[in-house]
Amino acid sequence: MIPDLSTAELMEMSYLATELFDRLFEYWLNATFAVIIASHFIGRQMTRYMFLLLVTIYGLFTLNILSRSINSGTRLVEIIFALNERGESPVPVFFASLITGLTFAAIFAIGTLGTMYFIRLNYKKYEEAQTQSTADT
Repeated sequence: MIPDLSTAELMEMSYLATELFDRLFEYWLNATFAVIIASHFIGRQMTRYMFLLLVTIYGLFTLNILSRSINSGTRLVEIIFALNERGESPVPVFFASLITGLTFAAIFAIGTLGTMYFIRLNYKKYEEAQTQSTADT
């Protein structure tokens, strides 16, 4: 719960929670593009073990970022409610937070599933290359 803090301290905490949420999202987004690029460049050389390693590490990383983002978002909602109880937080702030949370969830889900699918497509290129090289010999 939120300790007894001044309104100014609660406002500062809300900005810090928002900043943390944004940084986590940026970190995840950068890592997602790095995984996509790495997967693309590995392409036909991606073995089954590389595929499993990449999917496992990216999946665990995504789960970690998701749990940290939920924690930050929960803290932000608590702060907004504490400010609202004091009559200091306008209603649009809550709706903006709700919209932000929903769009984050959509981008996060689509981005994660899309990245996993892209990794799988690149692994299939490896499998096809292996099948073709076996057929050629």
